[in-house]
Amino acid sequence: MDLNQAQLLRMMSEIDDICKKNKIDYTLAGGSMIGAVRHRGFIPWDDDMDIYMTQSNWYKFLEVVKRDGLPEGRTLEAPELDRSFSNMFNRYTNTDTTTIHNSQIVHSDAAGQIIDIFVFDPIIDDPKAIKEYRENMMLYSDLINSVIGYQTRFDVDPARYQSCIKRCRTPEGRDQVLSELEASFRKYDEKDCTKYIMRWGLNTFVLDKEIFDGYEYMKCESAEYEVVTHFSEYLTWQYGDEWIYIPHHDDQVTHDTVADEFIDYKTVRNDYMSFLDREKLMKTYRKRKLKHLKSGPKRHRYQDSVQDLKALAAKMELEQRIAATDEDVFEMLENEEYGKLREIFDDFAKVQLSPGFIGRVDNFGFIYRYYKPMLIDIEDKYWPLFVKFLKSTERMARAFRIITIYEELNGTGNAEMEKIKDEILRTRKIVNLYFRKEYEEAYKLANELLSDDPKSYQAMKIKLRILFVHPEYSDNYKEDAEYLLSYLGRIYPGTGEVTKYQGDYLFPTDREKAIELYKEAYSHTDNGYVLLELDDIFAELGIEAPQPMEGIL
Repeated sequence: MDLNQAQLLRMMSEIDDICKKNKIDYTLAGGSMIGAVRHRGFIPWDDDMDIYMTQSNWYKFLEVVKRDGLPEGRTLEAPELDRSFSNMFNRYTNTDTTTIHNSQIVHSDAAGQIIDIFVFDPIIDDPKAIKEYRENMMLYSDLINSVIGYQTRFDVDPARYQSCIKRCRTPEGRDQVLSELEASFRKYDEKDCTKYIMRWGLNTFVLDKEIFDGYEYMKCESAEYEVVTHFSEYLTWQYGDEWIYIPHHDDQVTHDTVADEFIDYKTVRNDYMSFLDREKLMKTYRKRKLKHLKSGPKRHRYQDSVQDLKALAAKMELEQRIAATDEDVFEMLENEEYGKLREIFDDFAKVQLSPGFIGRVDNFGFIYRYYKPMLIDIEDKYWPLFVKFLKSTERMARAFRIITIYEELNGTGNAEMEKIKDEILRTRKIVNLYFRKEYEEAYKLANELLSDDPKSYQAMKIKLRILFVHPEYSDNYKEDAEYLLSYLGRIYPGTGEVTKYQGDYLFPTDREKAIELYKEAYSHTDNGYVLLELDDIFAELGIEAPQPMEGIL
């Protein structure tokens, strides 16, 4: 843990103290929650912290801060507190340090180390209501921050933005416009809603209300902080089923900032602001934003035409590969010959699963495509095969995304696709029950799913994990465990996760062999949860952990 992370933890503990004293709930979120679950601390390369509060908790927190104040060197920033603040989400800031983001360079708000506080507003489960909220949120974000273009990711009417800009020319007019939009975020009562929607300009995430049904404390470095009890559902919703895996070093992203843990942001800002014509820059930014708003539909049509050409090329290449093989691709799937299927489908998958075709919900450049996804025009019979292939090769979230796009574009009614979707949802429920330590129910549902889908590898893994904790659940523990180990070993040869399970099975009877398997597993897996378990085993045995897989830590 570096100095920046240590200071962030101190700030997080201050927030936790306020919340404990005043019975306010929050949850670690985003990378901060992944860090707590997958690393029992920070993600090693993370440089900030995020928390979520529901609307009612946020306004309670806001009132407490107004009444009691904050520790020295801290400030709470929010559009509702300061109309010059340049972000649509809220920040708990260390004013004795510097962390200036790109979007803050020409603004005057505090720019030290931050803990972002995202608010979830209650909303009814209605597409029109969600669309209205999103449009208001994007407009709100554009008015607050002139540097970043929010509505450019959607085809919107720029006249509304122009009208609001004119009304914002006086401080009183600006306050009135922003207050009207903020009132729209508070339009619905929590008791009437089954969903929450994130007050965020990047994208308006929609969550089931039940995600926030309960909270628990989870260890993070030397402290403990609140997380939602349904943390696995949340992480799967935001990051997909593969959140548990540590990305390769090349994909480990940090924020682009000017940062210093010892110098306050005012000192840094004063050094460069004299070289900037702030008024001229702000005027330029507003002009650029309006230009982008007006050109949005034309730009999107161009993007569509480019993707059409890529789709045609990918379709032709896939058809040629299928025609060139001497074997039937459906038999390959039935026989679990995933290596052969990769040779045929992986290049197609790279195109179809790219952000240019299915979008990215957390990226400025691909929000439009997320809401306007594209499927390559292949024969309909290949889509169930393709999503089964994805599901069976550790890409369950991508498989689910393709199914939802298929249904959006073609409607429901494809029995095979609906069956796979159901299997994925059942698998997720089993995984979520496991992480909540509801082992008996998870074991029961895993058996039911395996009865319907004997090739549900994730259900096999969870069942095996539960058997190691509760062998009494099985009438024949040895036979069941050895069957699952043999099956998974054939599907995932040489992977550290399965090797670790082999060690778990042998540990009670052959500790020496189990330790050898544990060491081998540690160097051959990017599963962060497995690495955490192995770290605990090595610590308990007094053994130094070997080097992890190259490129992940």
